[in-house]
Amino acid sequence: MLLLHLDPDDLYRTAQLLQQHLLTLDEGLFNLRVQYHRLEMAWGGDRARSYLNDVYTVLTQLEQQLNELDALALILARYAEAWQESDQRWATLYREIR
Repeated sequence: MLLLHLDPDDLYRTAQLLQQHLLTLDEGLFNLRVQYHRLEMAWGGDRARSYLNDVYTVLTQLEQQLNELDALALILARYAEAWQESDQRWATLYREIR
């Protein structure tokens, strides 16, 4: 049987780190969207439209992936909190038994 040791503080720090990096990625996505709109206004023609549609699709997929990563970071933070609460309950019960 595999024994898994989870430190709630490590889980929480990991969730915080994910959130920090997500902010950086969100900023990058915003800048990409700004550049996309600038390119869209400056470049015309059928080939441009096809390329811009592809870029828009990639930007949309990137935004979806960032939203999913954000949701996972929130779940991880909730697990850390639940683990910490559970650990505190067991510690309290153990003290009461002694």
